[in-house]
Amino acid sequence: MEGNINNSQRDPFVNRKDADMRQLLTALQEMQEIVANAQMIWGTGRCMVDKKMLTDHIDLIARLLPDSLKQAAAIVRDEQNIRESARKESAEQIAKARDEAQKTVDDAAKEAEKTRAASQKAAEEAARANANAMNAANALKAQAESEATATRQKGQNAANALYAQAQQEAQTLLSRAQQEAQMIKADAESAARNAVSDENVYRMAVMQANELREDTEKELAAMRHHYVGALCNMMGEVDEYLVSLVSSIRAERQELINKR
Repeated sequence: MEGNINNSQRDPFVNRKDADMRQLLTALQEMQEIVANAQMIWGTGRCMVDKKMLTDHIDLIARLLPDSLKQAAAIVRDEQNIRESARKESAEQIAKARDEAQKTVDDAAKEAEKTRAASQKAAEEAARANANAMNAANALKAQAESEATATRQKGQNAANALYAQAQQEAQTLLSRAQQEAQMIKADAESAARNAVSDENVYRMAVMQANELREDTEKELAAMRHHYVGALCNMMGEVDEYLVSLVSSIRAERQELINKR
């Protein structure tokens, strides 16, 4: 008894808390009695209760609930709001990463198209130059074999320079596309990790960046293959023409020797 008195003196709210708890339990018990004693409505399987009485008991219970329980409910609501905000932000980051990746793919495609157009134009110009060279060679059939060899070497050097330039441009485009893909991948990874820890989101961003890089590499490899084939065909035509030119010069020389 003495110990209880001392506890009440140390905490003046103990009696008040106990009274609130007793009142809370009493209100719950009365609500149960209201429901248990409710009048059954025949044929419906439902009961009819006093709405005001039930509402007063609910309001009383809400007032008597401990503050810690109310704070816990508020914390739960805040946690749900935070999770929803994180989910929305993550979705926005993923959408942004997809848009940037698609833009990079479109830019790479446009750049590749420009490179192909420039290479095609260079090949056409080389073909026209080759035609001019053949016309000039027909006009100079009487020149010596050493001049034909020098012309062949000049054409070889020009073709090598054109091939080296095309290869350098393709390598530059590949490096640029790889760097952009790496930047998109790094941004997507960072955004996904900061917004939400969902592993599927991270894998999706990595997969999209890898697919972008692989597609760009395949396209550049096909472009290089096309350029190399075109240059090889052009070199073959130059070789055939020079061989025929040398043969023609030799035949005319032999004809002059026979006339003498």
